[in-house]
Amino acid sequence: MKFKGLHFRTTVMVALTAASALVAVGLTAVPFQGPLGQAPSATERFHGRDVVAGEVLVAFRQSPNFASLRADIDADGDGFVGSGRVWRARSRSKNVAALIALLSARREVQYVEPNYIVYTTREPNDPRFPELWGLRNIGQTINGTPGTPGADIGAPAAWDLALGSRNTVVGVVDTGIDYAHPDLAANAWSAPTSYSVTIGGQTITCAAGTHGFNAVNKSCDPFDDHFHGTHVSGTIGGVGNNGVGVVGVNWFANIMGLKFLTASGSGSTADAINAIEFGIQAKAAFSGGGANVRVLSNSWAGGGFSQALLDEITRANQNDILFVAAAGNSSSNNDSIPTYPASYAAPNVIAVAATNNQDGLASFSNYGATSVHLGAPGVQVLSTIPGATYAYFSGTSMATPHVSGAAALLLSRCTANTAAVKNLLLNNVDPIPALAGLTVTGGRLDVGRAIAACGPAGNTAPMVTLTDPPDGSTYGAPASITLRATAGDANGNVDKVTFFAGTALLGTAIASPFQFTWTNAAVGNYSLTAVATDNDGATTTSSAAAIHVLPGPASLPFGGAAVPIPGVVEAENFNEGGEGVGYHDTTAGNSGGKYRNTDVDIETSGDVGGGYSLGFVSASEWLAYWISAAATSDYTVNARVASVGAGGVFHVEIDGIDVTGPMTVPDTGGWQIWQTISSAPTPLTAGLHMMRVVIDTKGTSGWMGNVNYFRWSAPGVNGPPTVGLTAPADGANYMAPATIALSAGASDPDGSVTQVSFYAGATLLATDTGTPYTFTWSNVPVGNYSLTAVATDNSGASTTSGAVVVHVVAPPSSTPFGGTPAPIPGLIEAENFDDGGEGIAYHDLTAGNSGGQYRQTNVDIETCSDVGGGYSLGRGRRMAEVHRVRGRDGQLHIRGASRITGNRRNVPRRDRRRRRDGRARGAEHRWLANVAVGFDGWYSAVSRNPCDAGCHRHERPAWVFRQLELLPMDASRRQQPTVGVVDDARERRELFRAGVDRAERERQRFGWQRHASGVLCRDVAAGHRHRVAVHLHVEQRAGGRLQLDRCRDRQQRRDVDVRCRDRSHPDGADFDAVRRHGRVDSWFGRSGELRRWRRRGRLSRHDRLEPGRTVPANRRRHRGLFGCRRRILARLRRRERMVEVLRVGGDDRQLYGRRARRVTRAGWTIPRRD
Repeated sequence: MKFKGLHFRTTVMVALTAASALVAVGLTAVPFQGPLGQAPSATERFHGRDVVAGEVLVAFRQSPNFASLRADIDADGDGFVGSGRVWRARSRSKNVAALIALLSARREVQYVEPNYIVYTTREPNDPRFPELWGLRNIGQTINGTPGTPGADIGAPAAWDLALGSRNTVVGVVDTGIDYAHPDLAANAWSAPTSYSVTIGGQTITCAAGTHGFNAVNKSCDPFDDHFHGTHVSGTIGGVGNNGVGVVGVNWFANIMGLKFLTASGSGSTADAINAIEFGIQAKAAFSGGGANVRVLSNSWAGGGFSQALLDEITRANQNDILFVAAAGNSSSNNDSIPTYPASYAAPNVIAVAATNNQDGLASFSNYGATSVHLGAPGVQVLSTIPGATYAYFSGTSMATPHVSGAAALLLSRCTANTAAVKNLLLNNVDPIPALAGLTVTGGRLDVGRAIAACGPAGNTAPMVTLTDPPDGSTYGAPASITLRATAGDANGNVDKVTFFAGTALLGTAIASPFQFTWTNAAVGNYSLTAVATDNDGATTTSSAAAIHVLPGPASLPFGGAAVPIPGVVEAENFNEGGEGVGYHDTTAGNSGGKYRNTDVDIETSGDVGGGYSLGFVSASEWLAYWISAAATSDYTVNARVASVGAGGVFHVEIDGIDVTGPMTVPDTGGWQIWQTISSAPTPLTAGLHMMRVVIDTKGTSGWMGNVNYFRWSAPGVNGPPTVGLTAPADGANYMAPATIALSAGASDPDGSVTQVSFYAGATLLATDTGTPYTFTWSNVPVGNYSLTAVATDNSGASTTSGAVVVHVVAPPSSTPFGGTPAPIPGLIEAENFDDGGEGIAYHDLTAGNSGGQYRQTNVDIETCSDVGGGYSLGRGRRMAEVHRVRGRDGQLHIRGASRITGNRRNVPRRDRRRRRDGRARGAEHRWLANVAVGFDGWYSAVSRNPCDAGCHRHERPAWVFRQLELLPMDASRRQQPTVGVVDDARERRELFRAGVDRAERERQRFGWQRHASGVLCRDVAAGHRHRVAVHLHVEQRAGGRLQLDRCRDRQQRRDVDVRCRDRSHPDGADFDAVRRHGRVDSWFGRSGELRRWRRRGRLSRHDRLEPGRTVPANRRRHRGLFGCRRRILARLRRRERMVEVLRVGGDDRQLYGRRARRVTRAGWTIPRRD
């Protein structure tokens, strides 16, 4: 036996047997050098464990030079142990750490380790110890409930290091204590001498040998007239190893009874304050340590918030007293409904929930993610009760003394103040799923782990701080994360620092600088800590740093890089990556523009400098942005917003935390009238962060408002300048050799702009050092160019503008009037026709120039009264050459006027387009003229036909028009057809439908107005003319007639024609087929049904229709498109009196779409693309 105070430790030496034999590696046995056979005469601490002083065990890869080894280590003795493979060596002058460092550096050494000292496992002889599952749970059944092994506080492991001490007093603020109980008497506090305290102005003198205070009657006798306080006391400090009853967390303890609850188990706040005050004053009365009250155990709850009680708890903290309190037994969330005293926000309070013997949260226990610190055993707990008996009770009252006893056990081993004891308990819990998210630590008390982190008495625990990564850092998976820590020890040295992610060990550093690189970190949220261990084995855990590892690389915003701040985050530059990463939009489609092919509502900004803004924003939407803070500082975000009417509310989150609070968008008076709103400063650490803009509410307009950008600024941190190209426009077209004027706007919020450089791709064009920042680029050859501007401020920071793409095309082979073809998209003034002779530029059937004087030709030019002035082309025809500069289809708008008023009419147009080889190709098309009032009543007409890239000659009809506008047809958000609009719906797979003037209920059903203009549906991505192209205009006509262009069989790639007779023709004559496919009328009959055609009235309904057959019309009505076994898609030429059969066979949905039946009953039918 070896004695150390009252701590009995039986010492057992490991690996003391010497051996002298040849080993596997071929080592030669050497004679022992010195006396190694006896038990060690001295011990030392290594990494928190007891080891034989100056002694190590060594294994070799190859036979060493033992003489050299002995000299190096200053050997006092050596020899082999066991089978002879391990060499045992002792040094006269070196400690274990020095020996390990020295020998590990030798090439022949395979490993070297200390000669550890181990001890028998302590287990008390108290007969009912096996029932104390909270101290040791091996799966035993308690009152019918089987336990889960390990669901305990780890008491046996703690008892290997400490058994408690009577130098620390635990005050039990409760119903009192049965200080005569055989399992408590030895551990009940007794006053060493008489002493006096003053409670509530009354001086109370207590005799020597008394055991505490009774606040109910203000006496010095705290005897328990209930049972509760005695039960609590037995868990804290039931005498251990006495062969009687139970054992407490502490075998040796000093328990002071502080009674304020009556025999009924109730008490008042005033008496509770008096009981606490007695413990404080008793401690002061025995300044030599006779009543060293360090812990107050409070297994009670009730009442509302009391400032007086909180002040008393704070006073206890000022006197270095820990206050452990029960969380409560109402199964409620203390975060929402506080339970006092556990919910007081005092630094010395620990709130305790109850767990069962299966590591579940007790059904009755209160909880709280921010207000309840940890759990402890509190179900079916056996302990002492008055009268030398024992009983099982449940409650957070039973969980609390486990924590109070653990605190006392820690204090018996190490020197620590109240904050350090609290940290040791909370930082060394056993995490369990049942408490995750329900308590601060997410774990259950583990006193064995906590005491292992606490050094022996007299030792000061080390200090440690996790310096990297910063709290809230964000990474992209698979992440490489470097953890760094600083550590020191006031009365020793730091042996190692270990790094953890939650409870998972990541790595260990044994020398300063203490750091470890964690590679391939998977997606998830992690709590990182560093644990420092000193030379006496005491440990300290750092504060945790929460990090977030997100899918994909950390720098994957649009454009490929995080936005540096201070700086500007453009609203449209949200991250691309899918729902949950980049954006979340609750409205369908991109209703504002085409900046990116996503559903986020981006629209062109009308503000100076152009660009885009975030619009059509509704509640619950959000967008995310990567930002990179240049330095750790307090940052302010300024949002540039606009709204019509009172706007909505949004907030900005950084790494998932709301840093701005609600930011309200004001009524700016317009969607493009901008104001700036600001947030309060928020601290950000240097490095990468995830910024998220979350829309909370919408405004009176139904939208939150428009957002242009977010500007981040920080005092003393340079922000980069802002820059944007103001000219040329994105998509601008030029004819080679081109002259392109570039201009940019630039500013710097915290300095000045020193220069702006213009680039075409990576090629520097020019640099301008003064405002306005401009450059004229001359003689630009054919090609497509990406233009940018780079602004540099007075601190050297630079910013690159968004790119503008321009197109420079080769000039046409022929020269039009003025020497330059009109570039399109753009406007062609009617009077700017080509000069060059009949057949090339114009053809005028009327004599003289009756309208104006623009040019002395016979073409009828007159002054125009329309907005914009200029001239208009009057009577006659003309031809003008335009050049299509972009390789996709377009549509042509004509601004015209006519004397014919009050109706709608078709105006034919013939388009002869040149091939590249110079040969002409022609196609007949039709215009729709929305005719206004008189020659000065201007309106727009829209072509229904595509226009390919290249040079074209267009022949125009003899009616007054002012200008042509050829626009590209881009994919845009689906919307109802409107007059004058042709929509390329190539990705929609169905046409928009516009109905004739049928019942009002049909108009309400579809929500479209009658007489709507047409729809273009063409698969321009394929680039083949055989793809179906339908150009549609709906008119109100008797019989349900429709006007539509050719609709070709995309699968057969041919038109199916048949000669037939129109039943409406009086003589029923046959007519030859016409295969030219211009705009035609498709006739569906007065009831909207397609007629069935029979040959000479005798054609069987099952006869096959074939191209080229002549079949007369039969007056017998077809029984309906949807009842026919063969589906016939046909159209009627009114003038030629023929029907073109475009498709025979197929099914209804293939030809007409899902809604065809319903639409047909409304009087009209529109075929689908396919």
